[in-house]
Amino acid sequence: MMAERLIRCFIAIELPSPIVQAVDEVLRTLVDRANALALGREVRWVRPEGVHLTLRFLGEVPERQIERIDHAIATALGGQVGCSIALGPLGVFPRATATRVIRVGVSGDLAPLQGYQRQIEQALEPLGYRPEPRAFSPHLTLGRVRETTAPEQRRALADLTTLVRPSSLSWRVEEISLMRSELSREGARYTRLSVVRLRP
Repeated sequence: MMAERLIRCFIAIELPSPIVQAVDEVLRTLVDRANALALGREVRWVRPEGVHLTLRFLGEVPERQIERIDHAIATALGGQVGCSIALGPLGVFPRATATRVIRVGVSGDLAPLQGYQRQIEQALEPLGYRPEPRAFSPHLTLGRVRETTAPEQRRALADLTTLVRPSSLSWRVEEISLMRSELSREGARYTRLSVVRLRP
């Protein structure tokens, strides 16, 4: 009997081209400054085209469950109105002295965004996906710091984020996607599996 196929999935808001370009500019600046301090290799940087706003990471999902997840998302978000959000300041998770993630914050109309995430959590719970214990903090991940990085280097990377400010571009969230993530040595490759369109 063959093992059931698993698909690595997450639910996210994909970024329009102008936002991807703005993120690309920020990444180039950060990488250049990190390299100048011999810190560039301490971070696994995300490719600009791979940056997205994750609402819920699902992990390895049995292929037969994809359709049920898609239906749950569509039911939860059907009829919801889109919202406008913007790029915020750079920062790190969880704190400067223990930097693990370098990210861009999100500002703007965050109440609907919080609502989408909460409704997705509620819709997925009957399928066996327990709500995330941590509060939802909308952001775009730019890089992940390697586990071997020393505390003083983590602090230096956090300091870099205070020197770079992205353009405060805004965009309209009009759809939410169920995405597939395929890992390789070249980095993750993302494919849209389905999409739920929000009301204008």
